[in-house]
Amino acid sequence: MHNIEPAGLAAVGTTWDQPERPEASGGPSLSGTTVLNPLQQYVADDLLGIGQERPTADLTWAPELRAWLDESLQEHIPLVGQRQLWVTKRAMAGALGCEARHLATQDDFEWSREIAKGVVVHHAVALVAAGSMADPLDLANSGLDEARDKGGQSLRSWLNDLTEQQRLALVSAAVAEIDAFMAAFPPIEAGWNPVAEFPVRTTVGGGKVRLSGRVDLALGSPRPGPDHAVRRERLLLEIKSGRPQPEHRIEHLTYALFELLRSGIAPFRAATYYTASSTWVADDITLDLLFLAGKRLIDATKRLIELSAGRAPERRPGWRCGYCPMAKACPESEVVSDTAEDSDDDG
Repeated sequence: MHNIEPAGLAAVGTTWDQPERPEASGGPSLSGTTVLNPLQQYVADDLLGIGQERPTADLTWAPELRAWLDESLQEHIPLVGQRQLWVTKRAMAGALGCEARHLATQDDFEWSREIAKGVVVHHAVALVAAGSMADPLDLANSGLDEARDKGGQSLRSWLNDLTEQQRLALVSAAVAEIDAFMAAFPPIEAGWNPVAEFPVRTTVGGGKVRLSGRVDLALGSPRPGPDHAVRRERLLLEIKSGRPQPEHRIEHLTYALFELLRSGIAPFRAATYYTASSTWVADDITLDLLFLAGKRLIDATKRLIELSAGRAPERRPGWRCGYCPMAKACPESEVVSDTAEDSDDDG
């Protein structure tokens, strides 16, 4: 069993030493007629690993991690009662941050142009993954239509309340990032098995805790290599239209853990891609990194179970105080005048 010390976001950090990429069977390739610009070639080589060999799947990872998670949560599971606790990216971040803010805002959500832009860009990327060859403006308008049709009542109402000028500003902001994505990302080919809004859902704790997430884009799928061993082909890619945040790395590692528990096979890589800057943060998935994500999952899940059972929330001041509705009345608030820009948190 791996002995990993508790790690918060600061411990995870935003820079790290990458392990050497293992040698195995080759991954997805580009068709012979595809011509890439220098940035697309860099993305293909360094992020997507097109044509690079893939590691063999270790089928002992999933049962080992699941047994560890179940054992670690064993004493807390009775507190869940007859219901099922849902653990999502947002719930984990809330529980590991200021618990008082988490409880006060867990049912509150306000749309903004920045967050709505992220949704439109995600829908546009999904259309690109499905094979659309439309230009960025058409993709932005189609993405807006998709967001209105599939985004739920709150987003639909918010979009319908926009003036024509506000709608055009939203589309214009989305066009810039869609264009940047298409200029930097190689054309997505059907042979890569692209899946937009890829669900990673499973349960732990004897089914009492449901882990739920949705990855923006998954490329590749596990397959046997020449030696008939299963290869870890899948790449999980989160696409952000906002600024990089420290928690983004641990979030894509958490999705890699969810996918391992769901399918029994870990992805070979998980990454967060930033459309505005055409940069990324990526991890080749190892067992140690999965245990790191598991430690955070255990910590967050225990807190969520305790809060749902009635424990008084702890106040933990930080940069999010600037967005907290209780900030003015909170004695521990650290509200500052220059708070961070809105991220593209998917709510």
